Amino acid sequence: MMRHPGFGQIRRGYIFGEIRERLAGRICDRHGRRLISLGVGDATRPITRAVADAMSRAAREMSVAATFRGYGPTAGYAFLRDAVAERYAARGLSLTADEVFVTDGAKSCLTALAALWGDVPMYLPCPAYPATADACRLAGREIVYLPCDEARGFLPRPEDLPPRPGVVWLCSPANPQGVAFDYPGLAAWVAAARRRGDVIVSDAAYAPFVSGRYPASVYEAPEGRACAVEVCSLSKGASFTGLRCGWCVIPRGIVTDGGIPLRDSWTRRAEATVNGVAYPVQRAAEAALPDEAAERDNAAAYLEGARLLAAALGAAGYRFCGGEVSPYLWVACKNGGGSWSFFENWVENKGLVVTPGVGFGEGGDGYVRLSAFCSPADCAEAAERIRNG
Repeated sequence: MMRHPGFGQIRRGYIFGEIRERLAGRICDRHGRRLISLGVGDATRPITRAVADAMSRAAREMSVAATFRGYGPTAGYAFLRDAVAERYAARGLSLTADEVFVTDGAKSCLTALAALWGDVPMYLPCPAYPATADACRLAGREIVYLPCDEARGFLPRPEDLPPRPGVVWLCSPANPQGVAFDYPGLAAWVAAARRRGDVIVSDAAYAPFVSGRYPASVYEAPEGRACAVEVCSLSKGASFTGLRCGWCVIPRGIVTDGGIPLRDSWTRRAEATVNGVAYPVQRAAEAALPDEAAERDNAAAYLEGARLLAAALGAAGYRFCGGEVSPYLWVACKNGGGSWSFFENWVENKGLVVTPGVGFGEGGDGYVRLSAFCSPADCAEAAERIRNG
């Protein structure tokens, strides 16, 4: 039996699975200090009481025949699609509820989008979130990497695109580098896509962390609606990593390489593969969306942890970026060492678990990612260990 070609291109293990394997049985460093994880970007702050109450009410509805719900609309319940549209409207951005498609988070959304195009190249930043590249491989897509090195400010540049139009995957704030496009930078990408005929897939999962001169949505760039799809998630801003809910915005006029409206392709694939997000979770998301104050509080707490880590890294003489508009810090390994060597050294000598940059693509070797998604006490202790060994 022939093997699907995409699976042959997938590495044996997801980077976080490999980290777990390497740490199996290890609970402390050589000094006897417990291990502190600065690795996986998982929310640690709880959901709000309003979100929990909304989910509880919805669950009770499911226990009464008159209010029980079975299969929901594939694209999401109207109340949540309306709430998403209202969130954009509050920011001065116009879209209609039927351009919103509810998902169980960003990862599955990216996977679904990768499957909707045919013979066009996928332009991916390198390094980047590994699930995006794997999604493109599984869909059998041609991947062309765009360098995101230090000389480029760790962000991809439109001038590095090959001549052939394709699908450009952007993430801002970027994972793993922790840096973001400013307004001119994002506008340059949209202008290039309009000029060339590209479609942008904008991963805005970390948008709650940006403010000031950094746009939270690709639609804040002139003509963004004409060429861009946006993937959003409540995972980090509203602590939905365990609940799973997000959305994808697909404006009218966005088409695949066959000229088929992307909205139609998305809908047909969703009808064949998923049954939507659970009703209580969608009610929880409806309660979370208007509470941007809680989202800002969560972001501020994580960014304070990132500030502590950044100060310690600077005092210890490390080169790094990120931490200002993202909970991630991208740290260069000292003396040109490799990512896994750095990982092992810090586990053994500092009791700190980080993510080797090579797990985000070959362009990430020689770097590690630090995550401030941990308790304030752990961030403070980690900063002390970085500073003093």
